Amino acid sequence: YLAVYEQPHATEVEHVAGRTLKGVVSAVFRMDDVIEAVLGKLDPDHMSLCLIDPSARPDNRRLAGALGCENPSASSLQEQRWVKPWPLKFGGREWTLRLQAGPEFWSAAGQNSAWATSVTGLVAVAILGAFLLVITGQGRRTARLVEERTQELARSNATLVQLAHFDPLTGLANRTFWMEQAEATLAAAQQNGKNVAVIFLDLDRFKHVNDSLGHSQGDHLLRTVGARMQACLRSRDVLARIGGDEFVALLPWVKGKDGAAVVAKKITRALAMPVEIEPHEITVTASLGVAMYPDDGLTAEALLRHADTAMYSVKASGRNNWSFFSPEMHEHVSQRLVIEAGLRRALAPDAQELRLEYQPQVDARTGQVLNVEALLRWDHPELGAIPPARFIPVAEETGMIEALGQWVVRAACLQIEAWQNGPDAAHLADVTVSVNVSAMEFNRPNFLQNLREALASMKAPAHRLELEITESLLVQAGPDLTERLQAITDMGISLALDDFGTGYSSLGYLKRLPLSKLKIDRSFVMDVPGDAEDEAIIRATLSMAHDLGLHVVAEGVETPAQRDFLRRHGCDVFQGWLYSKPLPADALAAWLRSRSTFSLASA
Repeated sequence: YLAVYEQPHATEVEHVAGRTLKGVVSAVFRMDDVIEAVLGKLDPDHMSLCLIDPSARPDNRRLAGALGCENPSASSLQEQRWVKPWPLKFGGREWTLRLQAGPEFWSAAGQNSAWATSVTGLVAVAILGAFLLVITGQGRRTARLVEERTQELARSNATLVQLAHFDPLTGLANRTFWMEQAEATLAAAQQNGKNVAVIFLDLDRFKHVNDSLGHSQGDHLLRTVGARMQACLRSRDVLARIGGDEFVALLPWVKGKDGAAVVAKKITRALAMPVEIEPHEITVTASLGVAMYPDDGLTAEALLRHADTAMYSVKASGRNNWSFFSPEMHEHVSQRLVIEAGLRRALAPDAQELRLEYQPQVDARTGQVLNVEALLRWDHPELGAIPPARFIPVAEETGMIEALGQWVVRAACLQIEAWQNGPDAAHLADVTVSVNVSAMEFNRPNFLQNLREALASMKAPAHRLELEITESLLVQAGPDLTERLQAITDMGISLALDDFGTGYSSLGYLKRLPLSKLKIDRSFVMDVPGDAEDEAIIRATLSMAHDLGLHVVAEGVETPAQRDFLRRHGCDVFQGWLYSKPLPADALAAWLRSRSTFSLASA
């Protein structure tokens, strides 16, 4: 065993009693093997060596040598003269190396044998002593090794602490560490009577952005959000990432609700700034819920739960805002849970709660119905008709949007087949049905296969189906996306770009991707004529689209003035309540029977 002590300071006197023991290095040696390695194998009939520890127990004194060698067997006076002991001191112990002549030695009985005995003993003592000296001389090297290993263990321990308490992606605290800090803060707040705030933040439509841009870009966005939130907080505040796109901030000793409101507004403003994600610039929003100690809860778990409730209330009210918790919000959260459970039930094959309505798209010159857009409706058995603005966000957040999109495509294909083979085939033979496809659904590996299966079940020409995709899908316009879109058009399905100008606009994809139609969002149509900026956007969009060979559909056409402005500037197709509201399939067929051609003059 070798003790290792802490290195003394230069000003200190080095002595063992005053130094700190850092550890002990131990090693095991078979002394028989050591002696044999040094001197070779000795013939016991000629010469034998015995290493003895006299201070050990009688039954444990032999360290090396033949069994019983610690008890010399020489009987004659001459034999006793050639039993040579040499003392050795090592590790605070006193050992004895005994050299004894054997029978063959006495048969030789010459001077040379005597010299050989002496030389053998001296060599054995010298080499064994040197070996022990080398071992004891490793103290400093061993101390350095122990110091290096101690530092490695300290670094490893720091890494484990980091992994146990912090989020590896953002470097922020994780849920476990945040809860520990929150409980300690609340215990102190109970003593000093101060206020504590908890802010729960969830990014709006992050799954949509993540699926559109890719997970590496989504990680970059999360790190940016974390850094911006941290910049809005004080050094005593604790910020954590507790979920995929969920962050929570602990604000000790905040100045009541006013102080918490200041922080919530700062965070909202900070996140409103565009984020550079090469080669795009995007803007994300977030929903924030705020809970106060002691008004909204006395434990960290209660405050976190109520801040989460407030956050979901903000999402239900339109997102991109913040709100304090109030007990009435439990009802809103309960309604959201009812919607989530009801939507799962509605997607069952025999539920018959979901249905499609169809809104016509008419030719701007002739009034002929060219397309109909399929719009999803949900008739809840207890809550009645639930508007898409309420259940689509829930479907996106829970991942049900993929199944919901598949249901819409299949239902549209079945309706196309029914119209083609039904009594109204003459009125609907050339009408295309447009279906909206979410980025989340489009990016699923089995999307194309599901689409092929839906077309196969339709038993109608594929050109009767059109898919509407959004700009958020096209920001990742790489080879894979281009191939997938080309595969869709190769099936005979046309592609339209929906809500143009409201998302992640990049003009490059308009010329690279196989699009045939562009739709102007209703937000640009509602204030024309009269709004100079919206008018300029519409004129520029029409000019650019026509130069690229794209047809343009204007959504939300509700007044003759809007119709006339759009027609004057060359818009190709109109869609809106000026012509028809969305209609069930039977009602649409009846409406078309009553007027096979739209009369623009009577609109």
